[in-house]
Amino acid sequence: MKIQARHSKLKESDSGQSFKAVSSFSYGVSSSGEHFVNRHRADLIQRVCMVNSIIDMLYNTVLDEEQYQSIEAEKTNPDKMRKLYEFMPSWNWYCKEQLYQALKAKNKFLIEELKSK
Repeated sequence: MKIQARHSKLKESDSGQSFKAVSSFSYGVSSSGEHFVNRHRADLIQRVCMVNSIIDMLYNTVLDEEQYQSIEAEKTNPDKMRKLYEFMPSWNWYCKEQLYQALKAKNKFLIEELKSK
């Protein structure tokens, strides 16, 4: 997968460089170093649809069974996204990138709109 290749390059090129210097491997990181999923948190919570499809894509790579079930138990898409964001403080760059790629796959037009902001 492309993301895994980028992740491997990130590890291989890690020679004491700052995160910002190697963040160019990510399509989800802005020039300021802030990841797309952090920068657009409010819009994503309110506007993402098909959250179940997104968490399916994250299951067993980013989300464990308990996390998956707690998100799925929420009734509305905004509540599911809020629950997903509750887990994000413990995520590394790779996990955020997996979410970004899932969002792009399932909400392409929303992601394109937010990228242009």
